[in-house]
Formats: sequence, C-alpha cells, structure tokens
Amino acid sequence: MPKEKTLEEKLEEASSAVERALEARDKAIQDLMEAKMAYGEVWRKLHDKSQAPVPDEKDEKTALRKAQRAEVEPPTDETNPPLDEKQS
Repeated sequence: MPKEKTLEEKLEEASSAVERALEARDKAIQDLMEAKMAYGEVWRKLHDKSQAPVPDEKDEKTALRKAQRAEVEPPTDETNPPLDEKQS
C-alpha cells in the first residue's frame, strides 16, 4: 500500500498545482494580448492602404491654377470643333 501523504505534502502539491495554473493563465493572457496587437496591426495597415493620399498644398494650388486657366483660355485644339460646327 502506498504511504498516505501528510497534510504538509498535500498542501505542497496543491500549492504547486495552483502555481502551475496561474502560470498557464498568465501565458494565455500574454498570448491573447499579442494576438490582439497583431490583429490590430493588420487592420491598421489595411485602413492606411484604403485611405486616398491627401494632396499637399502645392498640388492643390497647381490644380487650382490649371482650372482657372481652362476657364479663361479655351482649348485651341481644332481636331474637336464644338458640336454645332461638326458636319454630319
């Protein structure tokens, strides 16, 4: 027959079991936090890619000048006459 464990031995076993369970819980929490961070990083990258680049001030000024010139100076391209001048 196996020797019956003393109360101190049972307490030591229980303490070890609790310590192992706490270590496993801490590891699971750490793994979960790492997974959440990785998941967040993936979504952040997808979000960044989906955003259209914001033009800088110089590009906006250039586009505005081109639009103003187009209003003032009509195109001189003779290959595409206005609709009323086209022959059928």
